[in-house]
Amino acid sequence: MDQEATYGAYFQAVTDFLSWRGFHRLRKAVGVRRKLPPEGLDFSEIRVFLEKHGAFYHPARVIAITTDFQESFVLNVAVSKAGGAAIQREFALLEELNRFLPDGYLPRVYHFGKGGGSGATRWPLFLGEWFEDFSEFHLTRDPSEGSLGILVWDARSGVFFLSKAQTRQLYRQVALILTAYFDPSSSRHIFPWHHAAGDFVLRCQNGGLALRLITARRFAPIVSEPRAAAESLAEVLFFFLANLSVQTRLDRLEGVGGLVWSHDLAVAETLKGVLMGLEKKHPLLPARFIAYLGSFSREEVGDFFKAVLETLDHRAPEFSLIGKHLEDHSGLMYDEVQKHACRLKDTT
Repeated sequence: MDQEATYGAYFQAVTDFLSWRGFHRLRKAVGVRRKLPPEGLDFSEIRVFLEKHGAFYHPARVIAITTDFQESFVLNVAVSKAGGAAIQREFALLEELNRFLPDGYLPRVYHFGKGGGSGATRWPLFLGEWFEDFSEFHLTRDPSEGSLGILVWDARSGVFFLSKAQTRQLYRQVALILTAYFDPSSSRHIFPWHHAAGDFVLRCQNGGLALRLITARRFAPIVSEPRAAAESLAEVLFFFLANLSVQTRLDRLEGVGGLVWSHDLAVAETLKGVLMGLEKKHPLLPARFIAYLGSFSREEVGDFFKAVLETLDHRAPEFSLIGKHLEDHSGLMYDEVQKHACRLKDTT
């Protein structure tokens, strides 16, 4: 918690927000989730757990219990100046992105307001969807092998490492999700996002993985002017792919340690995920994009990645780490693009 905040003040703010007008906000949210009239809902118990301390928010898990069922929600509480400056904008952005992609991967949000009892600071809060059984994950040194692996922080089953096949799925799905929120008509995309901040969460199911994105800080164009020409769109997509492929390889060791650079296999899976996401937008987009990418030499691809690096904040701690690996990374992307381009030629 921030220095000026206390646990007592925090839970007072949560209670104040939830109990407003006879728990109207919570009733309405449960009604939306269950497709029930909120007026007829009676809670036998409401449980609140402070889940973690974040850079912007201190999220609580809220469990609303009736005699027939229970529903879980997240209540994000901004107790810092940085969080207070961002929270209302993020709430509005999540509403916008859920309209942009109604059956998407971001949490639905229900109510924004302030909470705090008599004499307490009134902090801004918002109530949103809780992703049940989804867990945070981070790059961690596997003690049995000494290599980096993806460690899942599963509260129910305990921590475990993903298999190589599951790790491939993870990077592919991250790319697919972010491509799903890329708008070709305006070049708007979700950025920044960070694995180190736990922005993505996962759930193992039926031998596979399901991923969700828990937040969106910004949804802005890659370019200032709309690009209508096919070549211009392809260029914008190249920037999107290059930047995404670099960012997805960054994490902090165990989520809190030093910056680390992930597996080479992330490159191939990121490209696959982007192509899968583009296919959902238009069946011809992947082939056109690969044909465009395949026209570049290895050196030209490397130069493009260097240009992308120059757009990033040079003061950011990850800038030097990206620069250290950029040549190998761009070479791997070139090789993967050529594989797809060869397969495309074989089918035409």
